[in-house]
Amino acid sequence: MVDEYVRTLLDKIGVMAGGRWVSEQKNADGTPKIEWTYEWSPCKRVLRGTERIYDVVCETRLGWDPVEERIYYIDIHGPELVYFGYMTEEGDELVFDFEAIVGPEGVFRTRGRFLDENTYRSRIQKVEDGVAKDVHEVRLVRIRD
Repeated sequence: MVDEYVRTLLDKIGVMAGGRWVSEQKNADGTPKIEWTYEWSPCKRVLRGTERIYDVVCETRLGWDPVEERIYYIDIHGPELVYFGYMTEEGDELVFDFEAIVGPEGVFRTRGRFLDENTYRSRIQKVEDGVAKDVHEVRLVRIRD
């Protein structure tokens, strides 16, 4: 059973549904380095994402894990890299703690927040020996077609 807190947390990240989220950073040809689109599953219990990150096609899913009783996050970066973890909330930040389950080992954390309904900023951190160190920051702007 998805409780009210989890539903609220899913709804917070579910704001991503609709439009295209593009990075301010651009490739040499002017296209965004990162582009995300999200949509809800028909039951509105799983958020599905399709992404392009530095020309790698990616897929993301966020949903309820009834055994762990928290929101899972799975992110597939092409055929050889898959991340899995969980999403929580700390203040106004959405926090994703995840690790590689296919491909090179690594433990990561992403801390993101909506600056407004059409702007999302996140910091990607690598976690080593329990310490999270910033790797880079991404700012995405929604384009409604």
